[in-house]
Amino acid sequence: MRNLFLPLLFCLFSIATLSAQETSKPLDFTKIDAYARACPRSAERSIEKLAEYLGKGASNDWEKARVIYTWLCDNIQYDDDGYNDNDLGENTAEEVLKRKKGVCEGFSNLYLALGQALQLNIIKVSGYSKGYSYRKGKKFNDTNHAWNLIKIQGAWHIFDATWGQGYGSREDGNLVAEKAFDPFWFDVDPYAAIFSHLPEQGEYQLLAKPITKATYEWMPAVNSDYFAMGFDGKSTYEAILKDTTLLFPKVFNKIKSIQVVTAPKFEEVGLNKPVIFEFVSAEITDVVIKDARKNWKPFVHNGDYFRLEYTPTVQGELTILIKESKKGNAYAVLLRYNVRSLK
Repeated sequence: MRNLFLPLLFCLFSIATLSAQETSKPLDFTKIDAYARACPRSAERSIEKLAEYLGKGASNDWEKARVIYTWLCDNIQYDDDGYNDNDLGENTAEEVLKRKKGVCEGFSNLYLALGQALQLNIIKVSGYSKGYSYRKGKKFNDTNHAWNLIKIQGAWHIFDATWGQGYGSREDGNLVAEKAFDPFWFDVDPYAAIFSHLPEQGEYQLLAKPITKATYEWMPAVNSDYFAMGFDGKSTYEAILKDTTLLFPKVFNKIKSIQVVTAPKFEEVGLNKPVIFEFVSAEITDVVIKDARKNWKPFVHNGDYFRLEYTPTVQGELTILIKESKKGNAYAVLLRYNVRSLK
């Protein structure tokens, strides 16, 4: 989140073959996450000891990448005091492990050191991000973020433990870092990542055709919850490049388990134009839609599957609300669209 003007790690291998090829990975990291969280303090005295412990629980490169990611997200605190005071201190891997605190430079340095100790093909990437301090229309002169790429089964993948460890809120004009483990930033789809992460070097974008910094600056910043819900990164990216006026629905997904099967991916919904909504989640009991006149209509559901064929007849806000199984009768906003007459 703050540029430290450090150079990119020199690579001893060619970057010309960087690509976003499809590779298989485990669908369930429950056991490896539990192993990372059970790490004893005695194993955290040095990078070597920590790597030795973490490596014993991992049987392949995917699990190595995950056990490090989970340990980092759970045990390293974002240094909001240093950020607010403009005094970031040392962010070497050793110092971050010692202090259990760092900014993006420190997270990525420690990820790099642990990954190398576990013989992962890992690099650190510096670039531009649309994070806590980003405002629409901002021009980027200097890099302000760092993250990692790991090559697994012949393909490169994106990992950002800094953003995976939590989020930032503003209090009295200062950043307040909040811990909240987010698996989204483990192996991020490059076409979703490009809305918020632009590497200095085009090859590290992992896109079929790298974009320029100027293109990145006018592209909208998109909340990761949007992509985490299942909206497709590549088709969204391609649509934005064709029509820069497109806006996104407001997303309020705090459950993390809701998956979109079918739903409009952009904010505007046509008046009197039929649309289909389909969601899957084991953690909700009810889904309803509410128009600008506060007319409600429930979704039809079968087990974890919720569906509604809907034709909006009122212009203005269109809101999708959900009832969580653990919160009684309270409804929470999931998505918010805007209904208008479209030509």
